[in-house]
Amino acid sequence: VSTQSTWGFLLSQQNLSKQLMGCGTHNRVIHPYINMNYLKMEAEDPSKPTFKVMSYNFLVYHHATHSSFPWASDLARGFERRSRKIIKEIKSSYPDILCAQEVDQFSSTYGPGLAGLGYSFVYALKTNSSVEGILVAYKNLEFEKTFETVLHLDDVDPDPDYKKGNVAVIVGLRHRWRGFTVCATCTHTFYHADFEHVRFAQIKYILSELTKIKKEKGKDIDGYILCGDFNCGPSSSPVRVVLGDDPSCPINNDKIRAKFDEHGKKFASDMVMKSAYEQYKPMLEGKPWNSNPDLQEKQVGHPQWTNYSPDFKGTIDYVFYTEKFKLAQVLRIPPDYMANHEGFPGSKGFGLPNEVFPSDHVRIEAVLQMNKQKNL
Repeated sequence: VSTQSTWGFLLSQQNLSKQLMGCGTHNRVIHPYINMNYLKMEAEDPSKPTFKVMSYNFLVYHHATHSSFPWASDLARGFERRSRKIIKEIKSSYPDILCAQEVDQFSSTYGPGLAGLGYSFVYALKTNSSVEGILVAYKNLEFEKTFETVLHLDDVDPDPDYKKGNVAVIVGLRHRWRGFTVCATCTHTFYHADFEHVRFAQIKYILSELTKIKKEKGKDIDGYILCGDFNCGPSSSPVRVVLGDDPSCPINNDKIRAKFDEHGKKFASDMVMKSAYEQYKPMLEGKPWNSNPDLQEKQVGHPQWTNYSPDFKGTIDYVFYTEKFKLAQVLRIPPDYMANHEGFPGSKGFGLPNEVFPSDHVRIEAVLQMNKQKNL
């Protein structure tokens, strides 16, 4: 564990100059091609504190190969250029809390880059990697760390099928002058499409640990957020269990089904959260905010994608939050045409990364607000 103390949306080429002007506190220019644009959700009360959360999969450098991303040019895949663009996005958006996955070259690149922007952080390597990890970073002038925990998700089960090296970082963050405390969790669950049962066990384990923290430190914590790359869609069992559902095993295998049920009981939790993007589609269409959507509405309300390739297009990245917070704004997901490589030398087709987006994931952001004013 490493601890230190001390993307927009382009509406049209014609509107670029107008977009570069920005339109509010949470809208800042990233670079000449992209400008921030947020979608308002619940009504925002200016008398209550807000904070911005970003979740971002950076795309680890040894995965950014021609064989993995044959549609992307060498320029689009190069680590030095991609890392500079990622740091630039963070600098332009300047979230209060950053949860990042697939973070490599930490000591030489991302660590110094984040520190130079005024962030402190907790960084943890995967247990099966010496180069790749996840982190929770926070503005050190606004937040002070009250506790930290690193979960080894291999601990969910002694079966080798469940030992994938994934980890979760949990950090308690107290706002220095507003007085509220956030428990921020970042994770990156196992990627393989056939292993939803493993992801389910990993998420259940995280939720059970958050429930323990709630019992031990609940009076000192005002709300919880859970961010990361879940490697599964909004209708999957790992996402459904975060939303408060009790899903059945999606795999027709007696051994796996027995394990699924075992983990569901073993990792008991009363932690229920909302997804910041669960009403993205209806709000984007101009529909009113739904204060009590059902599970089906939550699932279909997510954006079409946060990860885009010629073979896959879907939402797999999330910001979850507990009811102590209101959702003020979310960052818009870029339109499909921005994943088009046409016109870039050496590139072809649709898919990320490209010369505009430095990762195969776009970052997602939520502006959260305390439901109640809290004084020091």
